[in-house]
Amino acid sequence: MRINAAGGSASRTISTPVLVVRRRVLDATLFELVRPRVEVREGHAVDRLLRCGDRVCFLAGKTDLGDQFGANSGVVVGADGASSIVARLSSCREARTDDLLIATRAYYRGVATTEPALQFHFLPELGGGYLWIFPLGGDRYNVGMGRWLSACLLRAVVDSVTIRIRSSQRAAQRRGLGHRPR
Repeated sequence: MRINAAGGSASRTISTPVLVVRRRVLDATLFELVRPRVEVREGHAVDRLLRCGDRVCFLAGKTDLGDQFGANSGVVVGADGASSIVARLSSCREARTDDLLIATRAYYRGVATTEPALQFHFLPELGGGYLWIFPLGGDRYNVGMGRWLSACLLRAVVDSVTIRIRSSQRAAQRRGLGHRPR
């Protein structure tokens, strides 16, 4: 593992094995493990929930074909991301508007890196956030950035990081390495 910050960098060997898995592979694996034990309804958009005490016991909405549906349930899992309609309708969490947690990542091949290790890069522009480079095996890498930031800072940070990435890509291309998004 390598950590780079404004004041320098450090490498550390981790004795515990680390496995970085592509999101699509992890999601498919978890889904296949639970599928035999639950009723899965794909192609259903939930627009109403009914609470029974402290739990959701009924949900309703439309199918992809436009048909209405309703379902009783002992447990409801909304696997629909950070802006989950199930989480919002069930009031399981309060909406935050004062600050945002943002992260983005992409898969790349041919990343110009000095070592095939987990890398964390703390940049002053990210104010407590970081960039990461995680090897996935072969010539593939998970490259991303994340941090808490208010909406007004987002554009400046993205612009600054984009300039650094483009500069790095041009330098890598001059050396014949190049970044190729996948």
